[in-house]
Amino acid sequence: MILAETAGLDPLETLMKLIQLHNEGKVFAGIDVINSKVVEDTTEINVIEPVLVKKNVIKSATEAATTILKIDDIIAASPLKKEKEEKGKTPGGAGGFKGF
Repeated sequence: MILAETAGLDPLETLMKLIQLHNEGKVFAGIDVINSKVVEDTTEINVIEPVLVKKNVIKSATEAATTILKIDDIIAASPLKKEKEEKGKTPGGAGGFKGF
């Protein structure tokens, strides 16, 4: 929809036209931003959607999700603030007497 809007087209109308063309089996239908129109075959105007870009997007999203999960695991594994404070206290009062 952003591409249609940038090309000066009505986003909803463009989306409906693209859905119609794709349902008709015209998988290469897309937006010609130079001429501000929907075309049935973008390969005729030398617009090709490379698979490499999609692969990189999926790879980057996977890496970002993995990083977030790792950070979440580190946070979940760290001791709580109360636990840290309790470990610092020793029996027998402040400073703690360790005996003979």
